[in-house]
Amino acid sequence: PHLTAAHRRRRRRLPVLVLVVTTLIAGGYFLTTRGGGTRSSSSSATDFVSVARRLATSARSLPPAADKVQRFTELHQFDGVATVTIASIDRDRDLLIKFAGTQTGTARTIADQALNAANQAADAAENYREAVAFTFRLSNAQSATQDLMSAAATLDAQAQAWSKH
Repeated sequence: PHLTAAHRRRRRRLPVLVLVVTTLIAGGYFLTTRGGGTRSSSSSATDFVSVARRLATSARSLPPAADKVQRFTELHQFDGVATVTIASIDRDRDLLIKFAGTQTGTARTIADQALNAANQAADAAENYREAVAFTFRLSNAQSATQDLMSAAATLDAQAQAWSKH
């Protein structure tokens, strides 16, 4: 009986250990790929395009993350993923705000449209997180999903327009 209890404790530690390691790896990834949230004011076309595409990818990532939830107890895990995704969207949106402020003419129009889409993605991501993790309103989640996909499509289009301008 004593060995069985010890075995059970070890089995419970493994998922917790895996979650902690995964969280640390994801946090390190976001810090290194985002450069700690800092960018120079002389952003190049590649910076704008990469930020817009990263925002689109983040917007599209929430529904698949929710699809992984199979049990009520897994909602907390989804909430953590959603919180990290929303923080990423907010950081990239801040980069677009700075970027748009330095542009003129056609570049400013493209940047402003991307910023509007980033704002839509941020709002939709919050609405999606709330609908899935807290209120359990599938109709709200579906509406937020449509907004996320629309924002992602606009961000993709603005990245492409920037590349061509």
